[in-house]
Amino acid sequence: FLRPVCYQNLPQGLLPEAIRDGNPAGVSRLVGGKREA
Repeated sequence: FLRPVCYQNLPQGLLPEAIRDGNPAGVSRLVGGKREA
């Protein structure tokens, strides 16, 4: 099963490190359809 979670309009300090702006954890991800490292 999957539990969807939404982080819309949450302050950066409360977000998990992997999805913060600037990607401080260095996780490979897609942002706007483009790969970001």
